[in-house]
Amino acid sequence: MNKEIKDLIINNQELDKIYFSVINDITPKTALDIGMYLKRNGSVSRASGGLFINKPLTLDGVDIMPDLDTSVYSVIYDHILSLDEFITKVLSGHFKKRYDLIIAFDICHFIDKKQAENIIPYLINNSRCILLDKTSSEKLVDYFDSADSEKITYDEADLYHIL
Repeated sequence: MNKEIKDLIINNQELDKIYFSVINDITPKTALDIGMYLKRNGSVSRASGGLFINKPLTLDGVDIMPDLDTSVYSVIYDHILSLDEFITKVLSGHFKKRYDLIIAFDICHFIDKKQAENIIPYLINNSRCILLDKTSSEKLVDYFDSADSEKITYDEADLYHIL
């Protein structure tokens, strides 16, 4: 397996619990998974380790590992964009979809600071809640401090409710 791809794979049972718990607790109708967590942790359905999404959900994905092509993800995710497509559409103003929940685990590992400066305002303005892993949350805290949001802290992640 390509080392770059291997570095993006997540094997973290705590993040698995948080991912599914947040989705099931806040019951979003729409969610955007930037990084496609289910692909990165090796799930072949909307479940992992006995955890699952228990309500109907439109789940869109932004794929950071397009070289790892597995057709099952076109069934798990309702719509998939590559990271480059997503960034281009956000920056050009052509991506206007609003989500109840945006999940962005390890976002700081696959976008640079300039991209973050352009993408984070989109996330804040087009979602009800944003779920970030702890490292990304700490690196991006200034964006959320300036936004009108309320933070809920988990062991390895932070959930921002946009007010």
